[in-house]
Amino acid sequence: MEYDLSSFVKFLKIIKILKKEKPDKIMAWMYHSIFLTFFIKIFYSCEIFWNIRHSNFNLKFTKIKTIFLIFFSSLFSHFIPKKIVYNSLSSKKIHSRYFYSKKKGRVIHNGYKKFSNKKNNNKNFVISFIGRNNPQKNHQIFFETLNLLPLNLNLKFLLIGKDIPELKIKYNNKINKKIASKISYFDERKDIFKFYKKIDLNILPSIYGESFPNVVAESMSYGIPNIVSNIGDSKIIIKNTGFLLKDNMSAKELSIKILKMYALWKNKKKWKTLNKRCVKIIYKKYNLKNTIDEYCKLIYN
Repeated sequence: MEYDLSSFVKFLKIIKILKKEKPDKIMAWMYHSIFLTFFIKIFYSCEIFWNIRHSNFNLKFTKIKTIFLIFFSSLFSHFIPKKIVYNSLSSKKIHSRYFYSKKKGRVIHNGYKKFSNKKNNNKNFVISFIGRNNPQKNHQIFFETLNLLPLNLNLKFLLIGKDIPELKIKYNNKINKKIASKISYFDERKDIFKFYKKIDLNILPSIYGESFPNVVAESMSYGIPNIVSNIGDSKIIIKNTGFLLKDNMSAKELSIKILKMYALWKNKKKWKTLNKRCVKIIYKKYNLKNTIDEYCKLIYN
């Protein structure tokens, strides 16, 4: 959405498509498409559903346009959508605070269909940080943590996400050379499931915005425990399988929690039990079939 004449032309194309296909229900995904439903409601008659997948936002890093969309949409949330879907309890709570309709809010968590217990055959303790190169993800604290870890441990690090290779240029000369040699950088991947089979621990120290962090539940479905910041529904997802970082997290805190996981990994029996617990939680509570059933009930009842 460029907020110029080209967007108006695109909107006319959307209306043309709607009148040709004649859908009786539309689900708007995230704030920009939610904004469009205000105009769609004027030119086309159907049931509209909103889908919000964001929790708190940081004024320092969030675009002014996005902030405008969030609060503009709250005004019309009381009469445009039939229902508002949130993918986390925290998202619903926060948006209700932003004056979104409480009556129309409904939580449907993400769902997963692939489940696999981790095999304990890695020679190294492989730690992943999966997420795009963005201030929200807080890569800075990760690199600060690396300098606090002992050099004699069997560690490997995988950084995966959009524009991640740029971090190598930014941080490589700020960390110990021995640690730097243990880091592999990957841009956004479509074959992320191949990596899950090699990963032992995933970390996500985001500072804002996470609602239901997909990478946390997805990695857990492969038996991978997580160390995550206490944002969104992370606490509910990981339960007793990993560690939560404090709101004022520090590199020291993250390093201590990584070392605790490393010590547990050395005990193969206990680590295997932890892997199975991760898979069990996601399979029982966030199975894709359950998510699909919830959407069907929402839309067709």
